[in-house]
Amino acid sequence: MAQPQNPNQPHNDTWEQTLRKMTELGELSATMKDSTAKLSAKRNAMIQTVVSMQEKMKTIQSVIDKAKNEGNTAITTCRKAIADAGPQQKAKLDELKNQITQLSNFDELEKNIKALDGDINRITGVAGAAKTALSGNQQGGYTYGKSRKKGKGRRKRTKKSRKKRSKKH
Repeated sequence: MAQPQNPNQPHNDTWEQTLRKMTELGELSATMKDSTAKLSAKRNAMIQTVVSMQEKMKTIQSVIDKAKNEGNTAITTCRKAIADAGPQQKAKLDELKNQITQLSNFDELEKNIKALDGDINRITGVAGAAKTALSGNQQGGYTYGKSRKKGKGRRKRTKKSRKKRSKKH
């Protein structure tokens, strides 16, 4: 192995050693050129990738901007449609209010009920006089008799009394 040289010491290399060192520098130079070319190719590929990514981002941004503009247009259109529908809605609401008022108006019904009540009272008065006349003329029959218990009207027929009886010979 070669010993490291101190830079402060004078060079006492032989010409063969110096020639070998120069040859190694040529290989090193070729390696550097090759590495530089590969590195430059990789750098160019990376630059192309970044450029294509930037183009894709611009495309995505334009799609997002377009969607935002369409959303803003839709919001504006909806607001305008709602504002324009105000008078139409007011007319419909007024119409509904009038219909509800008509439905809740019971004046005509109350008038008819009062008239019906008067007619029923008149009929009851006439029928009451006729009832007393009828009950006074008829005496004692099965259906016209008074019950023996208080509070009950006439006697009801039972099931047995409604049956036809067969005549036995």
